[in-house]
Amino acid sequence: MFCAHSKFAQALVAFCGAVSVFAAPVCLAQGAAPTQTVLSIAPNPSVNAGTRVTLSAYVTSNGSPFHNGIVFFCKADAAHCEDSALLGSAPIQAGGWAKVRLRIGVGTYSIRAVFQGMLNGGTPRLASTSDAQTLTIKGKAGTITTSITPALANGVYTLTSRVASFGRPSISGNLSFADSLDGGGPVSLGSTVLSPKNTVIGLLANASTQIAHNVVDYATGDFNRDGIPDVVTVNSLDNSLSILLGKGDGTFNSPTQISVDTRPDKVAVADFNADGIDDLAVTYRLAGNVAILLGKADGTFAAATHVNAAPDVQDLVVGDFNGDGKLDIVTGAVQSSTVSTLLGNGDGTFAALLNLNIGDNIFGLRSGDFNGDNVPDVAVATTHGIWVLLGTGNGSFSVGPSLNAGNVSKMAVADFNGDGITDLAAISSQSSTPALSVYIANGDGSFTLKSTPVPSSTTVQPSALVVADFNGDGVQDIAVDLFPPDPNTSNVKILLGAGDGTFPKSTTPVLATLPASALVADFNGDSIPDLITERSNNQTSSTSVAVLAGIQITTGAIHNVALSASGSHSITATFSGSDLLDSSVSPSVTINIP
Repeated sequence: MFCAHSKFAQALVAFCGAVSVFAAPVCLAQGAAPTQTVLSIAPNPSVNAGTRVTLSAYVTSNGSPFHNGIVFFCKADAAHCEDSALLGSAPIQAGGWAKVRLRIGVGTYSIRAVFQGMLNGGTPRLASTSDAQTLTIKGKAGTITTSITPALANGVYTLTSRVASFGRPSISGNLSFADSLDGGGPVSLGSTVLSPKNTVIGLLANASTQIAHNVVDYATGDFNRDGIPDVVTVNSLDNSLSILLGKGDGTFNSPTQISVDTRPDKVAVADFNADGIDDLAVTYRLAGNVAILLGKADGTFAAATHVNAAPDVQDLVVGDFNGDGKLDIVTGAVQSSTVSTLLGNGDGTFAALLNLNIGDNIFGLRSGDFNGDNVPDVAVATTHGIWVLLGTGNGSFSVGPSLNAGNVSKMAVADFNGDGITDLAAISSQSSTPALSVYIANGDGSFTLKSTPVPSSTTVQPSALVVADFNGDGVQDIAVDLFPPDPNTSNVKILLGAGDGTFPKSTTPVLATLPASALVADFNGDSIPDLITERSNNQTSSTSVAVLAGIQITTGAIHNVALSASGSHSITATFSGSDLLDSSVSPSVTINIP
């Protein structure tokens, strides 16, 4: 099973493009058999916050279940089953079931299950969509009220505090201020009404977890099937992987180390044998192969098996590239300039190796349907721009239009303008310093530069990016790491999408560092995307990772407050809460009046 923000889940959208959830997807094949998809929700359609929910799709053809194929679980009110509308994806297991386990925030959700159909394979099958089911998460989202900031002018104070919420419900209610003089009882200083229209998105750091040194890649999955996102890291010089099981509050248990072969590079999470348990695929540049570690029900992994790939293989993406309902792997080799397709057999093994040499060094891969033909394509980052490889439907690729983007170091894919076709964001250098640019797909595999949210500069440079809908408006945003000359002042901010490929607004920067392979998931189950940050400690030869939690924030203040009595004034702010938000009280702030 795969969370909505995993690399795999996003790549799978390309199998049938961005699917309309208001009707059966039009991913058809001549002579294909009809299918039926039924969605159920367990333990029941109305649960308390924090409860693990299982979305189960039962897929049949002519009344009989079948094995193979991919099911997407989508928000039914979205125009396309992609990006933030995608709650998760899963392959169909033996018996016709596909399941996703998750924990999401307070609110009411309308959900559909979409079987994407199979163009190839033994029996081609038509797509089908379930009826919408309603899931209600009961309870209240948690809040924090921050310490008061007092400002004195002309003998009176302005008292300001902020309320942060962990969840999507709008922040509304009263923020009241009280004064306790010399330890006495609280006396009201006044209150203000908080308005949802003043709410902005923000980021809040959680406690860190120490892992191995030389982390070169991150990925997320649900390895112990508790509905909470977990993290796997690739520790290159330690020849190991670290498994961090999420606690559900934005922190992790102590990591478990897995010893692997010499110098692992990249990792992808997917269910390669369709047993409902996440597996791992790890590339080894020195050995020129890919290791497959099949997951076990207890969150551990079986011994690795190896699949040969091109020499100096590094990056990889996962998807159904030949339309047979089984998961494949596409790899990119750096100096041999080779893109290879490993065709999955559906049992964790792989068959044919299809190679394409592009004649340029490869530094990254991303998958999406860039030309709207319902066949997954691959974008390849190189020193001379982005190569677009158009999928043929059998696992091979033809070379499409190239994108003159300069020396590309990082890429992300999403539908930035809501037209159902995958767009690109890239960090690249046309000269000496990098810029972050957004390219909108034209529908034929070519792209047009739409905006440059972070232009080239000598004072601050983008070094990492990841895409998600942070403010819940249905439009994809970009979290970017801005790296100034002093690395100790690296900061992260969110560029808020306008829905047309531009990003006119952004959040207040937060002092943090995103890893080069930036990672996003809902680690605390409040339905707001969170980020992983890292900090290396060369003295202890370790790296610490922490969740940078997405939060909603609003500010309230009262003015013209006179504190005339002599003594120690201990002032607090109290948020009243609402039907969907918990109340909270700020720490006290002391103002001494002589």
